[in-house]
Amino acid sequence: LLERALGAEGFAVLQEERLGTMGDHYASPVASGDRVCVVSQSGMAVVLRVADRLDVVARNALGESVVATPAIAHGRIHIRTASRLMAFGPPVP
Repeated sequence: LLERALGAEGFAVLQEERLGTMGDHYASPVASGDRVCVVSQSGMAVVLRVADRLDVVARNALGESVVATPAIAHGRIHIRTASRLMAFGPPVP
């Protein structure tokens, strides 16, 4: 997947970078606050920080196929893999 950082004025391309999420992408990217999560069909999740330059915060191999778009609720991201529902974020009180 090739990500582009775009400037606010005139939408000029500031930077292009491959995220290292080889393969197809069926899930849509999701955003919360200043973070964007992209998950590939092969199960590689990449979190980006929204900035003038591409800033990869984390790369995590989930170990299973992902075709569903992640959901964000109550400060946590929920990702449905081929056989599990994973949740990442602060502990539930």
